[in-house]
Amino acid sequence: MSRTFAHVVGPGLRIRSFIAQNPLCCPSRVTLLTGRYSSTTGVLRNHAPHGGWPAFARYGEGRTIARGLDRAGYRTAYVGKYLNQYRRADGAVPPGWDRWFVFDEDNGAYFDYRVVTWSEGDARSRRIRFGSRARDYSTDVFADEAVRTIRRTDAAEPLFLVVSPFAPHIPSIPAPRDRGSRASAPVRFGAAFNEDDLSDKPAWVRRLHRADPDAVAERIRRQWETLASVDRLVGRVVDALRATDRLRDTVVVFTSDNGLNTGEHRWQGKLAAYEGSIRIPFAIRYDRGRWRSGAGTALASTLDLAPTIADVAGLRLASEGRSMLPFLERRRDTVRRWVRLEHLGPPPPRGGPPTYCGIRTRTLTYVHYTTGEEEFYDLRRDAAQLRSRTSGASYGRLRRLAERQCRETGLW
Repeated sequence: MSRTFAHVVGPGLRIRSFIAQNPLCCPSRVTLLTGRYSSTTGVLRNHAPHGGWPAFARYGEGRTIARGLDRAGYRTAYVGKYLNQYRRADGAVPPGWDRWFVFDEDNGAYFDYRVVTWSEGDARSRRIRFGSRARDYSTDVFADEAVRTIRRTDAAEPLFLVVSPFAPHIPSIPAPRDRGSRASAPVRFGAAFNEDDLSDKPAWVRRLHRADPDAVAERIRRQWETLASVDRLVGRVVDALRATDRLRDTVVVFTSDNGLNTGEHRWQGKLAAYEGSIRIPFAIRYDRGRWRSGAGTALASTLDLAPTIADVAGLRLASEGRSMLPFLERRRDTVRRWVRLEHLGPPPPRGGPPTYCGIRTRTLTYVHYTTGEEEFYDLRRDAAQLRSRTSGASYGRLRRLAERQCRETGLW
C-alpha cells in the first residue's frame, strides 16, 4: 500500500470530480492560493506577458490565503516549486510567508538547480546550489525541508505548510533508488487512446498524429518511478506531524495543479478541456473534524481550496471559490453545481488547443473555442468523450450558461 493512500487517501475523503479550472501549472497554482479564476488574476499562461511569476506579481502576490493566515498568527511556509519565471524576482519573497524554500529557476528540476531560502527575521534571502549527487534529488531535498519546518515550529504555533515537488513533471527523472523499479509494469490504455474517429473533434485535434504506444508506456513508467519519491515525501510529512503531536489537529490535503493527457484523443499534454487534463486527484484528511471519508461524488474545483482553508481557520477570504466545509461536515450534499473552464491558447505555429472557455458540471462538459468550434459531452453516457453531440436540451442549457459566464472573461 502506498504511503499517500495509507496516510491521506484512506483515512480521508477522496473527491473524484475535482477540477482544475485552468489545466496549466501557473494559472492553477495561483488559483489554489487565491481562490480566484485565472481570468481574474491575469495569470493565464506559464510565461509573461500573460502568465508566470511576472503576471502574478502584477496582480498582487499578497492576495493569497497565506497572507490571511499569517496575519491571524499562523507560521506560513512554502517549500518546492512556486511559479515559472520566479527567477526574475531576484530572490524576493512574497508577502505572507514566514519560511521560503523555493526553486530559483524558470521552471523546476530534479538535479542541478538553485533554491532561494529565507526565514522571518533574515535580513535578506540567500541562494543554495544543489548538484547531481543522489542526495541532491529535489523531491528528497524538499521532503527534508518540510520535515525540518514541522519539527522547528513551536507546538503552540499554528502552521500552514505548502509542499510542492517538481515530480513527476516531464521529463520525469526518478530518484536513483527508484530507477528501473517499474520497468516491466503493464500499462493499460483507455478507450480514448489514439481515437480512430476524430470527425466530431475540433480542427486542432484532427491535426494530431497517433501517439506511439511504446513511447507513451515508457514515459508513464518513468512517471510512476518518479512518483515513488513523492509517495515517500507524503509519508514523511504525515509521520512528522504525528511525531510532533500535530496530526489530529491538522488538515492534510493532497492534490495537483493539472492532469495530463497521454494519447487520449491523440493529445499528449496539458491544456485541453478533456478529462485527462482537467480532472485531478484530491484527498483531504482531518481527524478531529469527523468529516466525510471514503470517495465523494461531489463536484469541486481548484477555486475551492483556499476558501475552505480560510473557513476552517475562521477567516474571511475574498475569493470566487466556495468553501467545501459544509460538504465535508455533512451539512450540505454538494460543493458547487458547475465550474468555469478557461484557457488562453498558444500562439501559432505551436500546436495545442486554441483559446477556449467552457463549463464542467458533475456530469456534463461544454467547451467553446474562439475559432467558433465547440464540444459537448454527457459523461454519464460517454465517460471517454468519444462523441461530441452539440444538440439537445442539456447542450442548449449548458451553452447558454457558458455564454453568460465566458463573455465577461474575454475568452469567448
